[in-house]
Amino acid sequence: QVVALVGGYDAIAGGLDRATRALRQPASSFKPFVYSYALHSRRMTPATLLTLPGDKQHPEGRTELLRTALAKSDNDGAREVFKQAGPANVVEWAKAVGIQSEVKPDLSAALGAYEVTPIELCNAYATFASGGEYEPWTVVTEILDPNGKKLALPEQPPKRRVMDPAEAYLITSLMTSVVKEGTGRRALALGRPVAGKTGTSNSARDTWFAGFSTELVAVVWAGYDDNSPMGWGEQGAVSALPAWVSFMKAAHERHPKTEFIRPSGIVVV
Repeated sequence: QVVALVGGYDAIAGGLDRATRALRQPASSFKPFVYSYALHSRRMTPATLLTLPGDKQHPEGRTELLRTALAKSDNDGAREVFKQAGPANVVEWAKAVGIQSEVKPDLSAALGAYEVTPIELCNAYATFASGGEYEPWTVVTEILDPNGKKLALPEQPPKRRVMDPAEAYLITSLMTSVVKEGTGRRALALGRPVAGKTGTSNSARDTWFAGFSTELVAVVWAGYDDNSPMGWGEQGAVSALPAWVSFMKAAHERHPKTEFIRPSGIVVV
């Protein structure tokens, strides 16, 4: 159920509702779909050690934990997981979780090159937050006639389980590391357990933060309608995350802090 939706500042009748209509590159905020399929398919665990190409510090090659790769938003890590998990498998998985826009099974998909709307990204993250159940988003929960009698709503597809609670917990756990030690550290300002992922497309044309607490999922996108770059230094952690924190602070005011509950089926080694 959508509790708040902002499509822009202009508030013009018939204007562009960016929340539901603007197709934008999700960039690294798409990576949780890549990693969650690797977990779901049992190909990998959060402790899987990835073998990655060399960089300036390690020209001969390097290894990195799956958890660290997502927390640091390592593009080489995302590509490696994508290749091992199977590009076509990841694309089908993203659809099952809630991504409705077209995504093709090529390497650019691992880095979020195919456009989505903010609401569908939020809806797909809600599948993780709900413990693995997908349900289409809705704004209207009831309609009353002039006499106060409830009118029947159009039929909605039922919830469907996409992943088991243990798998949803694992990808949530990976995304808490994004906040605790990765690109989303500014979300620590909330002072409560949250999970999420930053996203920054080429030249900062799109910047994102998508994340959730135990109660609420929220997504913030920032960018220009004409797809212009936002300028040097802009990124999801700078342009989108502060707005996300501001909203979530207000939304959780006077709510007790609650931890993500670990379901059965998780083995800690």
